[in-house]
Amino acid sequence: MAEIAAYNSAFHSARALLFAKGYVERSHYCLIVALRHLYSNDDEILNLLNTFDKIRLSRHNVQYGGLLVGRKEAEFVVEFAEEFLKTARKKLGF
Repeated sequence: MAEIAAYNSAFHSARALLFAKGYVERSHYCLIVALRHLYSNDDEILNLLNTFDKIRLSRHNVQYGGLLVGRKEAEFVVEFAEEFLKTARKKLGF
């Protein structure tokens, strides 16, 4: 459950970056594709998006496939969500 909640936090940070550019997402995958295009010159965002995409796949397997997540992976995703939020706030001027 911690991984899903942390993923949702990162997802909303990503949505904020997309909204700031005047767009809305149609799917979790398309959000990442759009941000990669819109922030193609921002290595910090691109690096976060690479990790976010891997977490997206893991979250999908947990939520829809019934897979379990270990403590270390859950802690990693929570820390990642915090980093993504901090970076999004910085990029958006908050």
